[in-house]
Amino acid sequence: MNTKYEQLPYVKEPYVGNVEEDPHAGVEWSRGIVDMAEAIKENRPQRITGAQAAHVIDIVCGIQMAIHEGCSVEITSDFPQPKPMEWAK
Repeated sequence: MNTKYEQLPYVKEPYVGNVEEDPHAGVEWSRGIVDMAEAIKENRPQRITGAQAAHVIDIVCGIQMAIHEGCSVEITSDFPQPKPMEWAK
């Protein structure tokens, strides 16, 4: 299969930090915590939920099982997709 992909424009300019000082500078590690604080301040539900965290754990455990047992693992958990952030609408 020879699929060609085209680059799409950014919806929002990516976060860029000082990569010379921090190799992970382009990653918004605190985005979830920032959203939680904003959600509390704005009296709205936070975007990252326990159901989403449980789904991530299911994926990680499924990967580990697949590696150790040499088989594919079906992930059956799910979580409601959060609404897009304001800048993404």
